[in-house]
Amino acid sequence: MKNTSVAIITCLAALLVLIWGPAAAIAAGPKFQSIGQFSVRHIEGGRYEICDGLGRILHLVPRDEEPPSGAQAHEVISIPVKRVAITGDRDTSLLLALNAIDTVAAVTGEAKDWVIPRIRQGLEDGSIMSLGKSMTLDYEAMARLKPDVIFTWDESVIPKLSDLGVPVVINYGDEARTLKTQIQFVRFLAPFFGEFQAADEYVLRMEKALADIQQKAQRAKRRPKVIWGDVYEHRVMVEPGQSWAAQLIDSAKGEYLFKDVRGSSCLEVSLERFFSTGRQADIMFTYRTPTTGIGSKKALARTNPALAGIKPMSGGKIYFPLPIYNQSGHLMDQVITEIAAILQPELFPGHKLKFFLELPEE
Repeated sequence: MKNTSVAIITCLAALLVLIWGPAAAIAAGPKFQSIGQFSVRHIEGGRYEICDGLGRILHLVPRDEEPPSGAQAHEVISIPVKRVAITGDRDTSLLLALNAIDTVAAVTGEAKDWVIPRIRQGLEDGSIMSLGKSMTLDYEAMARLKPDVIFTWDESVIPKLSDLGVPVVINYGDEARTLKTQIQFVRFLAPFFGEFQAADEYVLRMEKALADIQQKAQRAKRRPKVIWGDVYEHRVMVEPGQSWAAQLIDSAKGEYLFKDVRGSSCLEVSLERFFSTGRQADIMFTYRTPTTGIGSKKALARTNPALAGIKPMSGGKIYFPLPIYNQSGHLMDQVITEIAAILQPELFPGHKLKFFLELPEE
């Protein structure tokens, strides 16, 4: 993803001032909210100006009302949106929290890739369109569907979809979402659907779960060292230190060992750095799973023999996510509780894993 710092500063300057506050306040008056690299401005007549992850200003306008003077068609989104295309599993699941899952008209992947019943069923019966793979979007399908908006991480699709008159909202920035941003991102989505109360309820539930974790963590007797990354034959990727996962680990009294790494999610680091850091770790989280051919520590070691000596391979533990994990944005309180339970099992007696499993030796 290109560096968007200048664009975001320009965007925020255009919005004049940022005032932190609940989504309900945005709905009630002309106030602003900053949500990480994103922002929302409520203006008169139920209209909104939003800044997406690329720092672009887009206009949310009630249906049957005139767009702002000078705005291009692909910069105007009619609200509440009725037909949504979306390429991210986690953000798709957030629409469950906003009571908006029925607006989804197109996603990437096939029915077998989805655990959300509404999406799986829709792909099976044809009421939801498949846009192909996230790296090779089906533009012909998009032209036929002509959704109200598409949420995607891929800025390369903007020129083509703009020509088709489809507004694009980039839902990721050039830095991984922090824990606060991940929790509050529903407030960025809420104006599209008019679901401000649902967004507030979600945020309160997540914040309560996080507060409970932090309170329990005060009794922790140990501080496990943790890494989170993916091992491939010639490269390794890690979650940066400002990511929500890394910050959660610290909240649960773990020690995230790539805290000094900053950037987008799953950032590449050198094999040497991963090896030297991994030798200190007690626990590793990886996105590699049995469905990608990694069903054991032994199989993971074969992927890159040079990294077979990291501590989680022998004296520590490695956890991988189950399919539900990537589509569990609406259940984030349960996810963060489970990660905390993995780090501090004595503080969460009887917890049964739902989103992760431990990678066996063989």
